[in-house]
Amino acid sequence: MNPVFIAIAVGVLLILIAIHLVKGKLVRTLCRMGAAKIYRQIRGVYDGEHKFEAASRADFEEQELDWSTYDEIATVALDKGGVQIGGFENLTVSEVHPENRTLLEIYGIAQGKAAIATYQIDGQQFTDVITELQDGRFVVTTNAELDKLTTPSTVDKHTMPVGTPLATLLTAHGDTMNRLMEGEPGVQLVQFNSAEDVVTSNRRYSVIASEHRKSVGYLTKDELVAIAENDDTDNKLTEMLWKEFVAVSAAAEGKEAA
Repeated sequence: MNPVFIAIAVGVLLILIAIHLVKGKLVRTLCRMGAAKIYRQIRGVYDGEHKFEAASRADFEEQELDWSTYDEIATVALDKGGVQIGGFENLTVSEVHPENRTLLEIYGIAQGKAAIATYQIDGQQFTDVITELQDGRFVVTTNAELDKLTTPSTVDKHTMPVGTPLATLLTAHGDTMNRLMEGEPGVQLVQFNSAEDVVTSNRRYSVIASEHRKSVGYLTKDELVAIAENDDTDNKLTEMLWKEFVAVSAAAEGKEAA
C-alpha cells in the first residue's frame, strides 16, 4: 500500500537512460554512481517500519499531481460501496524519494474487509486493493505493473497492466478472496474501519517487506533485469549495473561488520 516499488523502478530506468546517452569510461562511472544510488534508496526504504502522516490534497500543491485521476478512482470506489477513510503520506518513502512525494488516498470496501489505496507517480495513477488476514498474510491486487520486486511468501500479489480500471481490480480481488475463503473456511480478516486501521496494517506490511528485502540482499539480479527489460534490450548495461551494485553492497556490509 505504498509507492516505494514504483519509485525504485522509475529510478533504475532513469539511471539506465542516462547511461545510454554516454560512451566510454563515463559508462562505468555512471554505473557505479547509479548502483550506489539504488543501494542507498533501497536500504533507506527497507530499514524496518515505515512512518506515516495524515495528509490531504492541500499538502501536495507543489507536486503538480493530477487530481482528476484521483477523482476517477474516488467515483468508482464510492459507486462500488466504498467509503473514503483518509489520506496519507508515506514519510519514509518521501524522505528517500523527495522528487516523488505523493498522496495515498484510502477507501474501505466490502464492509471493511479490504482497502483501496491510490497514488500517483510520474503522471501515472496506480491503485492497490488490499486484504490482510489475521494470521499475518496479505492479498494484494494491483495495476502497479512497474513493480518487479518479489514479495514475501506471506503476500499473495496479483499484478495487472498499468491503467487497469479499479472495477476490474475489485472483481479480480474478489475472485481471489472467494477462492481463498472456500479453501480456508475459518480464515479471519483484519477489518479496515478507520484511518488508524489502515496505517497500522501498512506498518505491519512495511516490516514484512523490509525483512524480505534484507533476506535477498535488498535487490536480486533477476529483479534488476526485469525492471530494465524495456530500456536495455541487450542487457549489457544492466549487467554492468548489477556488478557495481554487488560491489557497493559488499563494501557497505564490510563497513557495517567492521
